Amino acid sequence: MMIRSLQSSLICALASCEYNIQGTHNKKTPLIKLIKDAIEVEDDDPERALDYISMVGARVLDGESMPEILFDVPDGLVAELLDGIDSIDAAITFASDE
Repeated sequence: MMIRSLQSSLICALASCEYNIQGTHNKKTPLIKLIKDAIEVEDDDPERALDYISMVGARVLDGESMPEILFDVPDGLVAELLDGIDSIDAAITFASDE
């Protein structure tokens, strides 16, 4: 189960990089809305949930700050995907501190 969770977070980080390089990600929708939309579809359409969270990651790579999530993200796919975005955010923060 731990390996599957790690795999999900890595897939999201890689998809975020791909969206960022291609420049095809949503640049207008608020990040919180993308996260909430992903939570809504995660059970019925996990690929779409991955797309939404990867767009969040692409925008974090573009320099946007990861929003403070003021609601509970249920355990599941979106929570695992957000771990990948947290890793991206942490790497950017660490790199800028050096």
